[in-house]
Amino acid sequence: LNFTENEKKLIVDLVLKNREILDNPKNDPQTVASKGKKWAEITNEYNSHFPEKKRTVDQMRKAWEQAKKWSSDPRLSGIIDGSGEPHLTDDSMMQDKFKSRLRRSDMNINEDQLKRPLENRAIQMAARMRERRLLTKTKNHQELREIAKEEQKIRILITKEILEQEKLKTQYLQNKIKEEETKLKKFGSKK
Repeated sequence: LNFTENEKKLIVDLVLKNREILDNPKNDPQTVASKGKKWAEITNEYNSHFPEKKRTVDQMRKAWEQAKKWSSDPRLSGIIDGSGEPHLTDDSMMQDKFKSRLRRSDMNINEDQLKRPLENRAIQMAARMRERRLLTKTKNHQELREIAKEEQKIRILITKEILEQEKLKTQYLQNKIKEEETKLKKFGSKK
């Protein structure tokens, strides 16, 4: 995909504004739909700036992946700040600014990793799966604690109900005893 410097800068700006949604680690249908919708919005906004070069959502996603590589190459860092001039120093301010807005995992890319993209994707996928499993375990643990709390509340309510019933039985029996005592007194006074 060929993008001009202005196009690349716009892509970076649009994606960085929406990183919170796009980087959400969840993969539930609602989150996936939200990410897809956000990519469509980014694509539409991009296409409104460059109507002569309509891009698809897939092209925009690929361009973003490329943008992460642009930021680490001092010769291309001018793309990010819009100057078009390469910053040939290792400590380019724009590179630092851009990197500070990326996630840590986006920045931990070196030349060897770029040469082994399938292996890297597999490692990233395994890490994401471990993270999801951990989140699931944590969520399940929290759910189990909530269930245990609910069960305890139910036991307390049942115990209260049983005590209330016992209290009513006791009152009923006390009233019956008083009635019997009254009958006995009446019967004893008649003799």
